[in-house]
Amino acid sequence: TCALPISGELARALLLSAHYRSILDFGEDSIEQALTALGRIYECKAKALELSQKKSAVPDMRAESLWGEFVQDCEKTRGQMLDAMANDFNTPEVFGAVFALIREFNRVAAEPLAQATPSAVLGAQAFLNLLELDLGELLGIGRLEPTKALEDLSRIRAARSGSRVSPEEIASLIAERLQARKDKNFARADEIRKDLDSKGVVLKDGPQGTTWEYR
Repeated sequence: TCALPISGELARALLLSAHYRSILDFGEDSIEQALTALGRIYECKAKALELSQKKSAVPDMRAESLWGEFVQDCEKTRGQMLDAMANDFNTPEVFGAVFALIREFNRVAAEPLAQATPSAVLGAQAFLNLLELDLGELLGIGRLEPTKALEDLSRIRAARSGSRVSPEEIASLIAERLQARKDKNFARADEIRKDLDSKGVVLKDGPQGTTWEYR
């Protein structure tokens, strides 16, 4: 079973990905596209959340300028989203504007020194505000905590694919792997990661802990 909030978001993403006047396809491809769309949103939100919490920074003029342009892009995107809704509730156009901004966020974040400069925090906060206050209010999407949201998306994929490794088993193995690393038993920790990978479960280690997703 899937957590109710993300199930609600999946339903909204599926329904709102097409214009309300058009015929909606509830086939497997449409469901997968909705899952992928939510995954892109929450993967980017997780990255932005991490950047927004950075404490130390090294100023870089070029990176500062890029983030300044990105903050302006957030304002531009906000206007595009409102215009799309005013234009006969054109929700696919809202998604298009958001995904264009996600591509820009990833592009800027990948630039040299971009994640280490002070304005990275401002750019990340501007993006988070757009998700929480604009996309969230307009479409009811993007407000969930990203780590939990991504795990729930993986559960939905698992339920659809009939994966044998349950979320409970994965959580238990992640806990065992963490303890193995604390005990400096790196061979066992690596063995758990490889075993899960062979079963289609990908582990991702980050500052906030280990997350996972089905491949």
